[in-house]
Amino acid sequence: MAEEGGAPAMKLEDLGFSESTYGEVILTVSLGDAVNSAPMGILLHGGCRLRLKVYRTGKTYELRGLRLKRD
Repeated sequence: MAEEGGAPAMKLEDLGFSESTYGEVILTVSLGDAVNSAPMGILLHGGCRLRLKVYRTGKTYELRGLRLKRD
């Protein structure tokens, strides 16, 4: 797959993501006036998806609950 201009598209593996080793990213979640940033462990899944585990005791998980209440 090529991007505009003929350069090849970058794969998630090229960015350092792996299916066998956790990487770390800073995830920022914004929901209305509530904003949270937290480091998250992340794994490549199926070559094209990223999976991360959000701990139930963390602020990021609490924001998920706020979103569900609004929907």
